[in-house]
Amino acid sequence: MAEGVTGSVVNELEVSEREYESRIRAKINLEKMKKIESTWCRVGVFMLRGGILTTFKPKK
Repeated sequence: MAEGVTGSVVNELEVSEREYESRIRAKINLEKMKKIESTWCRVGVFMLRGGILTTFKPKK
């Protein structure tokens, strides 16, 4: 750890990095969903304890 850098500053940097990575993953997932929805039709969304389950069927 560099001299003069406190633990709280390091913790803030780690939290900021995790939040940034989370936003990047969310953006990538959104792009994937847009690609899926261009050829598939969403038919159901279910809330689960660990996340969301979405069901699709092919567009005609």
